[in-house]
Amino acid sequence: MSAPHVLAVNAGSSSLKLALFTLAQAEPRLLLRIGLDRRDGGAAPRVSGDPALAAALSLPATRDYAAFTTGVLAALTARTPLAAVVHRVVHGGDETRECIVLDAASRARLHALSPLAPLHQPPALAIIDAIAAAQPALPQYAGLDTAFHAGLPPVSRDYALPADVRARHPELHACGFHGLSCRWTVQQLARRGALPERLVIAHLGSGASATAVRNGTSIATTMGFSALEGLPMATRPGRLDAGVLLHLLRHERLDVNALEEMLYRRSGLLGLSGLSADVRVLLASSDPHATAALDYFVERTAREIGGLAVALGGIDTLVYTGGIGEHQGELCARITGRLRCLLPQLAVEVVPCDEEAVMAAAVADMPAFGARAGR
Repeated sequence: MSAPHVLAVNAGSSSLKLALFTLAQAEPRLLLRIGLDRRDGGAAPRVSGDPALAAALSLPATRDYAAFTTGVLAALTARTPLAAVVHRVVHGGDETRECIVLDAASRARLHALSPLAPLHQPPALAIIDAIAAAQPALPQYAGLDTAFHAGLPPVSRDYALPADVRARHPELHACGFHGLSCRWTVQQLARRGALPERLVIAHLGSGASATAVRNGTSIATTMGFSALEGLPMATRPGRLDAGVLLHLLRHERLDVNALEEMLYRRSGLLGLSGLSADVRVLLASSDPHATAALDYFVERTAREIGGLAVALGGIDTLVYTGGIGEHQGELCARITGRLRCLLPQLAVEVVPCDEEAVMAAAVADMPAFGARAGR
């Protein structure tokens, strides 16, 4: 029997990443990687890996992630059998497993969580539903971002709300996100024998968060119940006084939909600069509002990481990852510089993120996958 192949699908808030792996060995081996970035307008998708597989694909520039993915899937399955597709799903609710089988019941539960991650959950589920319609016999799995944080201690997990409210709404607690990225970072450091006791992972991109990790386990993270909390982001404000929302509800007469639109799509770096949500554009601009937005990002990110130092009792290593963390070294250096007054001996690393590899490895460990793949 030939080695099973798995397609990992990662629909982010600003980009789509597809990666084809073979599971012939203990670790997934990458065969093909495809990237599509909404911020690049009409730019063609980026492709790397096996030339023969790449040549078999017709990849139009598009903003329709579901149609793009099903088109790639059709081309791949015509050339090489696929054993499964695994998707990054940002919000898994109280599910503690990092990988789950996607059936009708689990898909319904994930759809119900869409209001808590409206930039990520609907696009991912649209792709899942499109594949289920096009190839219903193809097994699908979900890699859940929130699962890495499932063991948060009460002091990091709970909100100081009335007991009766918490009793009626047990779902109101911090969930944390970017868990697959955190898992990859922990694995990479552990494989090098360099996993510190006190680690902070700063996943900085269109979405941004920082997580305090003690001996490989998440103990605090800047994102909370939804993907709005914590660090300022491309179009999300990050930490915000709830009184601001009460004020806007009273004086702007906003309904829930308008408030959601403002918080998820018109705030953050875009709202501050009035120019762009893209850090690359802001860095290239001489507009003072662009400069002010980046200053805000640096200052608030450093403050949040400083708070995680309290949770850990200090930080041994700070890891930058994600699009900004990996490619905007000067901006990250400014953040680190703001932390030196608190952590003068802080060690800093950059670990390129590979959420797709984490998902492929998780699928390989699933009993249901092993039975289907004959492993």
